[in-house]
Amino acid sequence: MIPIKLQASNYLLWNNLFLPVLRKYKLLGLLTGADMRPSRKFFNAAGCTVDNLAFDLWYDKDQLLMIWIISTLSMDLLSHTVGIEYSRDLWEMLEKCFVGVSRANVHHLRQCLQNLVKGDLSMVSYPQQMKEIVIGLGDAGQPLTDDDLVAYILVGFSEEYDSFVTYIETHWEKVSFDELLGREAALLKRKLRSNSSGPTEPFHAYAATPRSSQHFTYSRGSNNSNF
Repeated sequence: MIPIKLQASNYLLWNNLFLPVLRKYKLLGLLTGADMRPSRKFFNAAGCTVDNLAFDLWYDKDQLLMIWIISTLSMDLLSHTVGIEYSRDLWEMLEKCFVGVSRANVHHLRQCLQNLVKGDLSMVSYPQQMKEIVIGLGDAGQPLTDDDLVAYILVGFSEEYDSFVTYIETHWEKVSFDELLGREAALLKRKLRSNSSGPTEPFHAYAATPRSSQHFTYSRGSNNSNF
């Protein structure tokens, strides 16, 4: 039911996927403490210590949740579960281990996204690197919209590509990532032809091709790109 394995890089996404399931099956109280652990034993009317049936029922439910959580951990995290008996303790341990790491990773990826410019990168590797950063953000539970991704890519072009950026911004109300790649491919072909055979048609002749209406949010496993 949880389609990913927990790793240090995707804790926030894993957590966001797990919480609705816990709410659906009314298990969240085990992790918050609202569903409190009963005493294992209690004194009956005769003053004798007896097993508490309420604890047994609670414990069965808690251990099922433990199994569920452990089944979503990647192999290298299983050693962290040794010695932990209750699901709440396991959940809090994972939170302490990975919340800070995941937030730091998101901060790092956002900085990379803001600082990445085309520079000397090729028209192929520049969007490829953008895509990898965006996939990383999606894995960390911070996906970008198609519009955000396109905006970051356009900002990263140098003055050499001002006419290309201006054309996209003035002639397209919305452009998807795949459509932008198509425009970039047209520009690359034009530059190659220009280098080999002299002047060619103006750029808009290559940009004015039919467009689709698809817009996406990117995360790991997405097949939305043509890379």
